[in-house]
Order: sequence, then C-alpha cells, then structure tokens
Amino acid sequence: MAQMHLNEGIVLDGRYRLDRQLGMGGFGITYKATDLRLDRPVAVKEYFPNYCAARLPEWEGEVRPLDGMGRHFVKGMDRFSDEARRLAQLSHLPSVVHVNDYFEANGTAYMVMDFVEGQTLKQMVDKFGGRIRPEMLMSLIGPAVSTLWHVHKKGLIHRDLSPDNIMIRSDNSVCLIDFGNARSTDGDKSMTVAMKQGFAAPEQYSTRGQDTYTDVYGLCATLYYCLTGRLPTRAVDRLAGKPLPWPREMGVVMDRVQEQAIMDGLELQTNLRIRNMEALYRRLFGQK
Repeated sequence: MAQMHLNEGIVLDGRYRLDRQLGMGGFGITYKATDLRLDRPVAVKEYFPNYCAARLPEWEGEVRPLDGMGRHFVKGMDRFSDEARRLAQLSHLPSVVHVNDYFEANGTAYMVMDFVEGQTLKQMVDKFGGRIRPEMLMSLIGPAVSTLWHVHKKGLIHRDLSPDNIMIRSDNSVCLIDFGNARSTDGDKSMTVAMKQGFAAPEQYSTRGQDTYTDVYGLCATLYYCLTGRLPTRAVDRLAGKPLPWPREMGVVMDRVQEQAIMDGLELQTNLRIRNMEALYRRLFGQK
C-alpha cells in the first residue's frame, strides 16, 4: 500500500520542516512542523483528498489526481484555498485557529496555522472516563458560543461542529478548528451535503436550508455527547421515530434550564430550534 503522508524532515516552501503527522482525514493530512525562519512550532495542513488523488513517491511525494478525477481535485483545492482565506478573515478572534501562510507545492496546497497545544473535547471526554461534568463543560464552552456568534456575523457557518473540532488549549481556553466545510450564508446558493453522523442537523442531508441554526444543532449535539458520553441519535433516525433521550435519563445531573436549552438546540424542525448563537448563549448563561 502506497504511503499517504510525507516523511518527517521534509522542508516545505524552504521554511517549514515536517516533524510528525498529527492526523489524517478524507480531505487532508495535518502535520506538526517547525517554522525554521521564526524557530517556532506550527501546524501544516496538506490538501490530500484520498478518494480522488494519490501520492507519487518516485516524484518526492508529489500529489496527482486519479484518472478521471482531475475536476474533483481542482474543485476541492479551490475550497481548501477558500478555507485559508476564511480563517484569515477571522484572525482577530482569539478562539479561532490562526492561519499564517498558504502556498502551493508538490501538485497540491498547504495551509500553515498556529500549533495549538492542548486536547480536543473528544480527548477530554475520554480522559474523564466518558463524561465531562456539566459545570466544567459550561465554563469551557461559553467562549466557543460567543466566538461562533462573531463568525456568523461575518456571514459564515462552520457546518462541522463536533468534539473533534473544538480544542481546549493547555491554559483551558477554547479554540475552534477545521473550517473546511464552512460556507457563506449570503444568498440562496446550494451547499454541499456535509455531515458527521450524530452531530449533523437534518438539513445537512440536503443542499439547501442550512444557516446559523445548523451550527446551533452541531454545538448542542457536541454538548450532549460530552455530558452523556453517547452520540446523539442521528437526525435521520429521529425523523423516522427513534427517540433522543434527555441527559437526565442517562444520569446527568445538571441545571434544568441549561438542559432544556441543549434539547431545544437539537430540535429537528428549524422553526422550533434555537435560531442563533446569541439566543443560545442567553439560554445557557442568562446573558449576552
């Protein structure tokens, strides 16, 4: 089987030395690297859609689209470039991972971001034996809600909120990562179907109807998972009649107002769901 990731020690763009692979998804590979010019750690994200591309080791790791997949590869790289620009527009927000550079090499594209020391909410859930105490979770999540409110004011929705995409830094501050599925809310343009089972709102199974309330669903699903240790019932299964148990039914002892807010954020019908992050913040914390 051909190797997908680049080897440690490779220097990209004459500046970024790859130290180790951090993670791999369907659309890219993330590495911890060293910025040799500034002598500091960074994260480098490589556009590598493994469903439509392959690496050519004989050409020093060059990435090429598979036969007949060139159009898909180029379209995805355009979206990757858009993600870099979107994140650069949000660089004033302390709770959004900062992009410092973007360049193309090896037949593909790379994004250079701050290296975030810490753990994801998913890792924190595992560390605490499957659940995070409500009071701890709420103290951590407030800045994420506030930051998403500012992101939405910029006309963007994240569309991929989950415990894997919310980092808790070593100083306990929060950082939102992976805006690869983010889209503009301007106009009535069709959006790609994007979903992470259990965290995706029902409208994400379609190409229309996604808005700020879509992120409300994703964030409330994330809170639900962190509190209960269980994936929320998939939206499509709920539409077919399968219930979504309340956290209290799984032994979670928490403020009933906050619990109600989370469940209202998980309403299947958008007209019944909490509409935006400002309203969610008020429901969870009583102010904004």
